[in-house]
Amino acid sequence: MVEDDAARLREAGLRVTPQRLAVLDALSRHSHPTADDIYREVAPGHPGLGLATVYNTLSVLADRGQVLVVDDRSGRRYDLRVEPHQHIRCRSCGTLADLPHWDDRQWIDGAMPDGWAVDRWNLMAEGVCPDCRSKTPALVEERT
Repeated sequence: MVEDDAARLREAGLRVTPQRLAVLDALSRHSHPTADDIYREVAPGHPGLGLATVYNTLSVLADRGQVLVVDDRSGRRYDLRVEPHQHIRCRSCGTLADLPHWDDRQWIDGAMPDGWAVDRWNLMAEGVCPDCRSKTPALVEERT
């Protein structure tokens, strides 16, 4: 919603502009897009928008806790869901999705060597998404 996006921008200390609202709108409609994905979608409707504006907007939002950065082998991806959560990536098409909530804090605490104090972690599971499985069942057989 535009009101939520405007509040997110204000909370990050950014002016509310049509270009920044369009960046957030595109981010809300796609699962973990890259800045380039967002730019390709938003630029046709905003002729003066540059790729740098998209990157800068996402960077400031991430620095101020309004957007989560997910480092992926294809580059940085962005997520409006900022509470701690983990992800799964399709090894065939690259789709990235959120994993359901689970008690990862208990798991990480139990797995750490003595003396470590862990405050952040990132788990990236890999598999084959339902679309790719239906198109190429052999993809699943390759790894099992």
